[in-house]
Amino acid sequence: MLNITKTKTSSGYEFVINNGDISLVILYASNLDLYWTIESKKYIPVPNDLKTCNVFEIQGSEFNWCETQEDEINLIKRNKKINSSFKKHDEYKRLFSNGIITWHSDDFPYDKASILTMKKINEEFVLNFQKSLTDEHFYQTYAIRFRNSGSRYQPFNCIFMRMYLDLIKYDPDYHQIHFEELNHKMKIKKLK
Repeated sequence: MLNITKTKTSSGYEFVINNGDISLVILYASNLDLYWTIESKKYIPVPNDLKTCNVFEIQGSEFNWCETQEDEINLIKRNKKINSSFKKHDEYKRLFSNGIITWHSDDFPYDKASILTMKKINEEFVLNFQKSLTDEHFYQTYAIRFRNSGSRYQPFNCIFMRMYLDLIKYDPDYHQIHFEELNHKMKIKKLK
């Protein structure tokens, strides 16, 4: 079961979506850019020369923000097919492939940046975070920056801002059960 904490900051909101030992943190920062990162209670030492990964999974029925994620993934897919000018740039070619969104953080050069991949597998959304590769270990991070000005993926950065704005509207104390959620829970019960 997800636990969602919403905290007002000087620049917007910070959300911590906890799923056991791992949390997804979504923050609108004072530089007016959006950040997603992953935090884990488990420390796993990894050699410095490898990209390390952390995976965050959300059951589609756990909260309605997942519906927004699915809508936004479909929006990226549709727009990429519609606008042929995007096909001229390598970044756009690599943004959406085989049902997977791959976003390289706007903080670092493309080949050094931390990477977020998003995909839907059955009823689950799987977010995979890969740590950045920088020459200085101190600056390695899982954080993904979505620039609101100067993003390599512009205009798709706006889609993630919309997801953030939809999350602001989410009220964990007032969660109505949707028919789809009830249907999903009944499927799980039958499988057991």
